[in-house]
Amino acid sequence: MTLAIDPRDPGRTRLVLMDGRRIVATRDVADKDGMLAAVEKILAGRGGAGKLKRIGVVTGGGSFSGVRQGVVIARAMAFCLGIPARAFRWRGEEPTAAEIASAGAPLTRVAYAGTPNITMPKRRTRR
Repeated sequence: MTLAIDPRDPGRTRLVLMDGRRIVATRDVADKDGMLAAVEKILAGRGGAGKLKRIGVVTGGGSFSGVRQGVVIARAMAFCLGIPARAFRWRGEEPTAAEIASAGAPLTRVAYAGTPNITMPKRRTRR
């Protein structure tokens, strides 16, 4: 099975589980802190995480924090399970089975929708 993670939307993360080329489950997660629990739920009754053969994550567009969280979860799960993590892009609002199945780029580079703003700007002091 393949687990696909789409963290582009700041209001939700979409999880898609595929068996071969068929989408068998989807789940929207409103709270990114609850993503791991949602992954566990989507895998429950389907053999658990041990049945996963790869994990795909959308790496382009979307908020910096959301994409970063999706990439971190995909990489951590892939490392723990000894399976590949792959990067891909969805063209539309919803993924197609073909887009997920064709995800093949190694998860090495991430493209954000804008410049990451993760530090506080330095204050200018008057002299």
